[in-house]
Amino acid sequence: MDEDKSSTIKNDRSNLETVERRIINNLDKNGQQMVNHIQGEDYFTTKLQLFQSLQTYEKISINFIKRPSHFSSLNQFLPDTFKLDDKYDRNTFFNIH
Repeated sequence: MDEDKSSTIKNDRSNLETVERRIINNLDKNGQQMVNHIQGEDYFTTKLQLFQSLQTYEKISINFIKRPSHFSSLNQFLPDTFKLDDKYDRNTFFNIH
């Protein structure tokens, strides 16, 4: 079983514990443990979520922000990416390959 990664920052004013998945309760000493958890932190740290974020940003920047035409499009620096659990992407993938 993988252990959760954690790190501790201590100084005169604070004791900060950051964890990836769960709080390690045995580190709480006299109420001095603070836990920093960013809700949805995996939104940019998984390949799929990063791709979807970039894809959404590109659509918004083209349609609503009217970005300059000299900006690179997503497909110029990111290879073709398909979500095989999405019917449209799966069919597109199989038609190409």
